[in-house]
Amino acid sequence: MSSTRKQQAGSHAHMGHGQPVLDQLRAIQKSIDELKASILVSQTSKAVTLGGGSTGGAAQAASTFLSPLMSRYDLGAEAERHGYKTGVELGVQTGAFAEYALKTWPSCQKYYLVDIWKTQENYVDGANVPQEQQEQYLADAKRRMQPFAAKAVFLRNFTSAAAPLIPDPVDFVYVDARHDYCGVVEDLGLYWPKVRSGGMMAGHDFIDAAEMTKINEKEHWEVCQDGTKHPGAVRGAVVEFFQRLGLAVHVTYRDGPWNSWIVIKP
Repeated sequence: MSSTRKQQAGSHAHMGHGQPVLDQLRAIQKSIDELKASILVSQTSKAVTLGGGSTGGAAQAASTFLSPLMSRYDLGAEAERHGYKTGVELGVQTGAFAEYALKTWPSCQKYYLVDIWKTQENYVDGANVPQEQQEQYLADAKRRMQPFAAKAVFLRNFTSAAAPLIPDPVDFVYVDARHDYCGVVEDLGLYWPKVRSGGMMAGHDFIDAAEMTKINEKEHWEVCQDGTKHPGAVRGAVVEFFQRLGLAVHVTYRDGPWNSWIVIKP
């Protein structure tokens, strides 16, 4: 309300017309309450639609709600809360994340661990260690997965070659393979279609190449496998990919510089 209208309302009240003013205020409040109610209905309807249909009501809305996550180590419990049964991890290294995820996700029935465990060219990344160390990483991952042998499936291959070997659909994909823009774009393009409606895709290291170089000047995530350069790295690839789809990207809020990103599939 403008200052002029405020002055007019005040003078009318002082002139003995208080009841009409009160009636107007009640009418305005009623309109506001009706608007709030319509917004709530709209939001609830939208949440149910994201859950895969109109049946199930509140239960489906709850299944698509993403709690604010402190770190990637909350993802296993979140997958359990959503009732997910199948998962894929791209870029496994020593299996530390897979181990923690499966400990907090007991109802998982199948978990695919995809990694080439091989030294790569044009990959200026701390994870690109000599081959002897790669073999040790694989041995560590297998040891960590021993308690989950019935559900853990190792696929020692490039993520692109492994994609057709994994049955569709899957509930959860965690992207943490190559961190250059080209590699991340490829992984998103190959694995997002595999995620079922209501499923989740997430990934590690939500930063760009410049941010990474500030953290460690020896790492250059702008360098793609073919030798070309792109400054976006993980962050640029993820933002561009899901912006085109009109989907919100959630980010963990207490993961140091290595925040994870998360997207629920409509």
